[in-house]
Amino acid sequence: MKKAAIVVGILVALLAVIGVGVDRAAAAVVERTVSERIGAELGGSGAVSTQVHGVPLVTQALRGSLDHVSVQMTDVPATAELTLDTVDVELYGVSTAEPRTADSVEALATLSTEQLQGVLGDKWTVRTDGTDLVVSVANGLPAEARVTPGVRDGAVVLDLASV
Repeated sequence: MKKAAIVVGILVALLAVIGVGVDRAAAAVVERTVSERIGAELGGSGAVSTQVHGVPLVTQALRGSLDHVSVQMTDVPATAELTLDTVDVELYGVSTAEPRTADSVEALATLSTEQLQGVLGDKWTVRTDGTDLVVSVANGLPAEARVTPGVRDGAVVLDLASV
């Protein structure tokens, strides 16, 4: 009787180890696939890395929704003139079936002031001040505008804070 309990205990432990291994292998495949698809879709971007949070992944997938997915990207083309240095995206409630949707998405992108300066040209200067951008005339009238970048209806907007 004691030997049977030991054998059953060993089998349960072995199945648990195998289950965790299969779950982590599945997570690695999902992360690689998502990274490859995003990289192909963005064409010309730098590195893309994906992490699926939560264990076990298999039960999340069977439920039809991943709790939390993080995607980090570098050198993401934004326009013909601008490339985002980094983009960090946090997705929550990501569906595993078509169409792929998320209950909520949080994203943070960084862009160098040098790139903005390149787009503005020599007649303007741009610098940061906290979360605001300060744009001023390089020559001529001493004029300066403070704008606060944000996102509204899916588009980047610059709200005028002061002139």
